[in-house]
Amino acid sequence: YAAEALFLAGEQYFARKEYPAAVQRYQRAEARKPEGELGYQIATRLGAALYYTPDYPGAAAAFDRAAGLAPGTKERAEASFWAGDSHAKVEQWREARPCFERALQSDPDGPLAAQVRLGLVRCLLATGEAAAAADLADEGLKAAQGDAAAELQLRKGEALQAQGKHADAATEFLKVAVLYPQSEWAPKAQYQAGQAYENAKEKTRAIAVYRALIEQYPQSQAAEQARARLAALDP
Repeated sequence: YAAEALFLAGEQYFARKEYPAAVQRYQRAEARKPEGELGYQIATRLGAALYYTPDYPGAAAAFDRAAGLAPGTKERAEASFWAGDSHAKVEQWREARPCFERALQSDPDGPLAAQVRLGLVRCLLATGEAAAAADLADEGLKAAQGDAAAELQLRKGEALQAQGKHADAATEFLKVAVLYPQSEWAPKAQYQAGQAYENAKEKTRAIAVYRALIEQYPQSQAAEQARARLAALDP
C-alpha cells in the first residue's frame, strides 16, 4: 500500500478511537518514508494515537519527528509542544524542556503560547530553578486565560514558596481562588496558601484560609486536608 492509503486507513481507526490499530497503520505509512506535508501529517497523527493509547515516550518521539517535518513555524511549534507535553506526562522534565523551548522560539505569540510557557515553568520547578520559573510564570500570565492562567498563577506561588518567600507565595496562591474561582486549581491553591502562611509562622491567617476553603469547596480533597490542619492548629 502507498503511504497515503495507509494514512487514510489510520484516520478511520483514529476516528473510531481504535488507537492501537491506528498506530499500526500510521507506522506502516511512516515506514514508506513519505516527504513533505504527508510526512508531517503521518508523524503528527501517529504521535496523537500513541498519546491516547497511551504510550507517552513513543508519542514524544513521533511528535519530535513531526517537528522536523513541519511545513511552517506554527506547525513546528505545535508538534514541539506536544512532544514536550508527552515527556512531561512521564515526568521526563529534562527531555521536555528543549521541546517547549523550541515551541516558544518557533511561535512565541501563537495559540499555544500560554501552554508552552506553563510547560516550561513546570520543567524549571522540577529542576530546582525556582527564580526563573517565577519570572516565566509572570510573563505567561500577561496573555494566559482560563485554566492555563489559573495553573500559571499557582505555579508562581510554588516558585516563590521554593525560594522561601512564604508570605508572597500565599498572596499568589490566594489570587487563584479570587481570579479563577471555578478553576480546578482553586481549592488546591487555597490549601497551599494556608500551608504558606503556616511556613511564614502566621497561624491566624492560615486558620482563616483553611476555614474559607472548607466553606467555598466543601467536597474537595483540599477541604479534607484543610480540616486536618485545622484540627492540629485549632483543636
